[in-house]
Amino acid sequence: AEKFRVNKKKARDAVEQALSRGRNMLKGTELETLFTSYGIPMVPSRIVLTLDEALKFAKKVGYPVVAKIESAKAVHKSDFGGVRLDLRTPEDLKAAYGDLKKRFHKIDKNMKVMVQAMRSGGIETFFGAAPDPQYGRLQAFGLGGIHVEVFKDVVFRLHPLSRLNAEVMVDGIRAKALLEGARGKPPVDREQLIEISLRLSQMLTDLPEIVELDLNPFLAAWDASESCVLDCRVRLEKPATK
Repeated sequence: AEKFRVNKKKARDAVEQALSRGRNMLKGTELETLFTSYGIPMVPSRIVLTLDEALKFAKKVGYPVVAKIESAKAVHKSDFGGVRLDLRTPEDLKAAYGDLKKRFHKIDKNMKVMVQAMRSGGIETFFGAAPDPQYGRLQAFGLGGIHVEVFKDVVFRLHPLSRLNAEVMVDGIRAKALLEGARGKPPVDREQLIEISLRLSQMLTDLPEIVELDLNPFLAAWDASESCVLDCRVRLEKPATK
């Protein structure tokens, strides 16, 4: 498969920083560094420590915004009720920020709030990678958002991916018609989805410490320049020393 120009050193620094601090999950800015180093676009977002910071960031990116909890104790944030969507005014954001702080501070006193630009206008997809005891690592592509658990419309292929396998993965989901533009909607950029799969494959080859990753959802936008990762998690393991 083709090789992309990436910033491997910057990505490796983010991974090693987490491991050196005794963490096996990447956090906010580390995730952003990792994915942008490999040319995978992230939704504009910021972890904020105060309401004032939240309001300033929202003003900068423009409303509507999303507010969500950042906590090691809540992996699937929406299951916890830790996501507030479509906040259209500073008043909406104030209410959401206060509510998240009140509800989740009891569970995790180190919890923070992340504010991000609200992106819609496309299909929520899923990219993943997971260890497999028999084959090493598997990569996955499917319908994203809450649909991953419900429809389980996911196709797996062995890592590293060839271009052909990346194409088979993207074309292999049952909901392919959605990507091609069902019900009067425009199609999404198939080539972009294949390229993201291949960029992730290169990342996994370069960084064997990444044992598991979920980009869920990755918004495959009808305007491809708006496509981006809306949420993600990356789990690390120190490589076994020989």
